Amino acid sequence: MRAVRDSEIASVSIGLNPIMIRNAAFGISAATAGVAGGVFASATNFISPDSFPFFQSILFLLVVMVGGIDTVFGPLIGAVIVVLLPEALSTLGQYRLLFVGVLMLAVLRIAPTGFIGLFGRLWSKPRAKDAPLMRRDVHGFLTSDNVGRHLSVRDLTLSFGGVQAAGS
Repeated sequence: MRAVRDSEIASVSIGLNPIMIRNAAFGISAATAGVAGGVFASATNFISPDSFPFFQSILFLLVVMVGGIDTVFGPLIGAVIVVLLPEALSTLGQYRLLFVGVLMLAVLRIAPTGFIGLFGRLWSKPRAKDAPLMRRDVHGFLTSDNVGRHLSVRDLTLSFGGVQAAGS
């Protein structure tokens, strides 16, 4: 699913079917939502449109946005922040929706990957900018006088799924 999300063309090249993967994701999501709805209905013995106010739907979206999507702990951290946020803003009454909207815009601008992604960027070690260029400078390697260093390739094949594009 991540491969299809990141690059559909690359996922097709390794033999994945994006349509089937998206249908599987939809089916898994629908089944999970159905089970959650069944459990909620049996727990409350009554369902009405008033059971799910608009502000609560926004908070669910905010949980994922604030925490971060790609990790398990992101939505958990987001849930802690979002549960405490309405309590802190309860004195503002109707203006709390405005502040929640401003928080959503701030998170999208400052930390589009959520707080987990922001902390990951802050704590990661900065990489040397020269190292990738030195490894990828094939032209420089081939044109320089590299005595004793040779570049050779044998039995090279390139295939996409079941189709062999190059090789013997």
